[in-house]
Amino acid sequence: MDIFIDDNISRDQFYISVPLNEIEFLSFDWTIKGHRIILQRVLKEEPVPAARPTMEWDTIYISKGKFIGKEHTIWYDMGQRDWVNGKIYETVQEWSFNKATAKELLRYSLLIRDHTAELGKYVQEMEEFEKLLDKLKQKYVK
Repeated sequence: MDIFIDDNISRDQFYISVPLNEIEFLSFDWTIKGHRIILQRVLKEEPVPAARPTMEWDTIYISKGKFIGKEHTIWYDMGQRDWVNGKIYETVQEWSFNKATAKELLRYSLLIRDHTAELGKYVQEMEEFEKLLDKLKQKYVK
């Protein structure tokens, strides 16, 4: 499973995205923008504007429980749309968050953010994290 986790954000926040296909993502957002689960779709690709972005951070990319790399992320908040690294995403569906699930996702997010270079030591935790995300995908994506 491919997983993207925002880094360099507050320790009581997380943003986790799981690609469903080439243009759709299920994202778990516990940030200043909201506490929600969102289905997002890429509308189009356009170069990032010269204007000052809303925020910047690094995103950790994991595949099959292994660290693949980090990408610098530039975000422009456009309400129901987000302009991220040259792609415009639209939120097509939104659900409220179960606090127990949010607490679990925060724990996994912090584990990965704190131990990115040594994820091989956390095989069991990574398998549990992927099982949780699979369960959530089945619940929210029909």
